[in-house]
Amino acid sequence: MSLLCNAFPSMNSICVNTGEVKISKKILMTGFVKTCSVIGFSYKNNNFLAHIDAMKPNMKNQVINEINKLNPKYINKIHIWKGSNCNSNCPSFAIAKQITNKLKGNVIIHQANNNIIKITTNLK
Repeated sequence: MSLLCNAFPSMNSICVNTGEVKISKKILMTGFVKTCSVIGFSYKNNNFLAHIDAMKPNMKNQVINEINKLNPKYINKIHIWKGSNCNSNCPSFAIAKQITNKLKGNVIIHQANNNIIKITTNLK
C-alpha cells in the first residue's frame, strides 16, 4: 500500500491512502486509482471513502465494519470507482461489489480516470 497522500496537499479535506477507510464530516479524497477500486457516499452530513486494495488482508471486513458504524439501511446512493487498470477480472472491484450488494442503496459505477476522487456531503 502506498502513501499517496504524500503526493498532494489537502488543505480543507482529508486524504484516504490506498487500503484505508475513513468517515468524516470533512471532504474526503483519494487518487491514483489504478488496480484498486473506491467506494464513496455521503450519509447524514458524514462522508465515507474506502480506497480498496485487494492485496490488503481483511480489506472487505474493514470496509464493512466502518459502514456498520453508520446506519447502512438508510444509505441512498453508493458510488464505486473502478481503477483505470482494473480490467475484467479485477479483485478490488469484486470486493467493492460484494460490499455494495449487501447495502440497499442505488449503486453508481464510475471508471476512474486518474483524477482525484472527492466525497462531499453534496455528492450527487
